Amino acid sequence: MRRWTLTTLMAGSLLLGGAPLQAAPVDAGHAIPRPAGTIAQFKVDLDSEGPTTFVLSRVDGIYGLQAWRYSRALDSMSKVTELQAALDAIVADKKTINEAQIRAALASLQLIDYSVVYHRSGNPQFDTIDHAQGKLVGYFNAEGQPVRQSRGQPAFAYKKTFQEKDGHFLTVTYVLGFGWQGAPAPSYHLRFINWETEPSRFSGSQDGPGVEYDTSCCAGELQARPVYRHGQRIGQ
Repeated sequence: MRRWTLTTLMAGSLLLGGAPLQAAPVDAGHAIPRPAGTIAQFKVDLDSEGPTTFVLSRVDGIYGLQAWRYSRALDSMSKVTELQAALDAIVADKKTINEAQIRAALASLQLIDYSVVYHRSGNPQFDTIDHAQGKLVGYFNAEGQPVRQSRGQPAFAYKKTFQEKDGHFLTVTYVLGFGWQGAPAPSYHLRFINWETEPSRFSGSQDGPGVEYDTSCCAGELQARPVYRHGQRIGQ
């Protein structure tokens, strides 16, 4: 049996050596599809992965909001599908909304690289998580101690819970990626999804199935499907 430790967490993390990733190039010259009724288009630096372009539209009194980001692999603008549920919630049932209000709503989101599409784990409870939602548990340093978040010195990790069942909380741990130095905002990547009995602890309370994602690249690859019992890892 193996206990989940900081060493386990750090393995495969973007914080292990190497040079910081360069920010994505500005999307100048790359066209973005403009939906019918487009009334505004603006950019926001959600994280250190490059600017995100938002397109606000209105058709028959109903607002729509989309996000686009430059993809190196495609050399074109790609829709940020992982953020769509949060964008739909921002404009839902609004009689009026403007760029300033949208920017304020976006600022309240937890910082995560929404351009990463994570591979499915096969666990419906894990695969249907809307990472823009959830309840923030807290921020942690690399020693697993609680810390305050700061734009100038971002925390190593943060955790959120999404549901509770029989004293177990569906908990996601996000870790800081390279590239935030000198950028307007840090970038976090999904690392672990677990059922935990004490999510306020950095580790040691996992109980049940979990998944681990590789954060050494931006592909969202599934690394392992461990099983835990009272904080002890008993399976892969």
